[in-house]
Amino acid sequence: MEKIWKKSGKVSKEKIAFTISIIQYLLSPNVESIKIDDEEIRKRMKKNIVSINLLNLFVIIRNLIILFLFIEKIRTRRKS
Repeated sequence: MEKIWKKSGKVSKEKIAFTISIIQYLLSPNVESIKIDDEEIRKRMKKNIVSINLLNLFVIIRNLIILFLFIEKIRTRRKS
């Protein structure tokens, strides 16, 4: 995707969602022709942006859990 959006620097969530939406649409077995429907792409983008946000949230929560476990491990060692 960085090759597609070269001039943009960091690729935004919207651009990632747009790219995923186009690929999903083109690869869908339900699409009879390769005429891209704007409304269908918008629907897919909304879904993909939500998925990206949920994935980011999952990563943050996972990192907080790892940090918490690390702190607990340090506390346990100091008590010993």
